[in-house]
Amino acid sequence: MRYLTLNGDYVADVPLSLPSRLHFRLNGTVHGNLTKENQGPTGCKYGYQYFGRCSLVLVEGQSFVSISGGNYTCDDSGNYDKTAFAISCEHCSNLLVQNLTASGCGQGNIHYFAAKAAVEIRNVESFNSNRGVWSQTPSEKVLITDSFFHDNTADGIDLDSMSQNVMVRKNRMENNRRCGIFVEEGASNNILIDNHFFNNTYGIGFYTNMGGKDPGQYPTKDNWVVGNTFVQNGGAISLGGMKENGATDTFIAENKIHGNGMSWGCNGALVGNHVLTSGTTDPRSPRLLNYGPGNVTFFAEP
Repeated sequence: MRYLTLNGDYVADVPLSLPSRLHFRLNGTVHGNLTKENQGPTGCKYGYQYFGRCSLVLVEGQSFVSISGGNYTCDDSGNYDKTAFAISCEHCSNLLVQNLTASGCGQGNIHYFAAKAAVEIRNVESFNSNRGVWSQTPSEKVLITDSFFHDNTADGIDLDSMSQNVMVRKNRMENNRRCGIFVEEGASNNILIDNHFFNNTYGIGFYTNMGGKDPGQYPTKDNWVVGNTFVQNGGAISLGGMKENGATDTFIAENKIHGNGMSWGCNGALVGNHVLTSGTTDPRSPRLLNYGPGNVTFFAEP
């Protein structure tokens, strides 16, 4: 393994691309100031994808990399075609991101795109971006733990684009304007456990434009929500998607839900959702009662 430590404050006019088998540590602050000339002919945006040339730190196709310490700030969260990410992992594996803060980036402070095998985000504060963490196309075997995601214009964490086998545990989601955690577009087999949601528009939202279980091909499905606490959110949990097309097979158990504007919100085709409501202080939302047997199953009454 190799070691690289940077001390002091830096202005980033090009991405710092890290190689495999490197421990990288920052003692200081990196301010993003990427220029159009240094991002290639298309700038940051290419269709719906934002690539690593738009990030302060890039791990692309590399493995066994750790990024520790420091403050990463883009200071341009309203300019989506400037600095999209603070840290971006693209087709990487065995990455550790820990003990740092990231803020102000246009698309997501921490981004992983087709990440594989043992990516971990630990003890991070991520705020004032569009998303605190953004998972895309598809990423799997990721752990996000013991972190604070707050005051993002969309989500604390966005599990997008068929992300799977992601565990989100023991984090705090606060003041995010869309969701504390948004699980969407075919994301499946993810576990959300022991998190605290406070004053988000929705604590957790499940959504898809891609097709429900029957007859769609790519449902947002088979996700678990266990042991979380939801306090003073606009809504605790939102299940669904477009009309007659929604998230499915969601297991919700042993959460503490109180003081929210709405305990449960539903739209779309809720095929096969399983809900265990013991340990919940809020009653079921009246909207949930519109779904009959086979759509939502209650194993215990609230």
